[in-house]
Amino acid sequence: KRMIEWNRWEELLPRLVPVYMELLQQSNNLRSVRRDNPPSCSCTSGRTLQVTVYGLDGVRDVTVCPCSPAMGLLQNRYFPSTPLRPSIAFDIGMLEFARELYLRSSPN
Repeated sequence: KRMIEWNRWEELLPRLVPVYMELLQQSNNLRSVRRDNPPSCSCTSGRTLQVTVYGLDGVRDVTVCPCSPAMGLLQNRYFPSTPLRPSIAFDIGMLEFARELYLRSSPN
């Protein structure tokens, strides 16, 4: 099961890099991300995926397109917890804060 998950991440991450780079360019290095415009969904199923997102400003639920949820979440500055059908996502700013805190804190 872990190898299947690893293979899915290996397939997805190279496709997310250009989306992330475009997000950095359009948002002045994540300083001005607009989250009120969800990307349009090209799926024919008509369904949506409900994802709980955690960030520095709290917890909330967002709706994303089920055909490419990782792309939709990343375009809105969230990183998914799983590559296919995430139920949880995290604000990239919060992940950056945790990374910086880890790098700068002294070990016990």
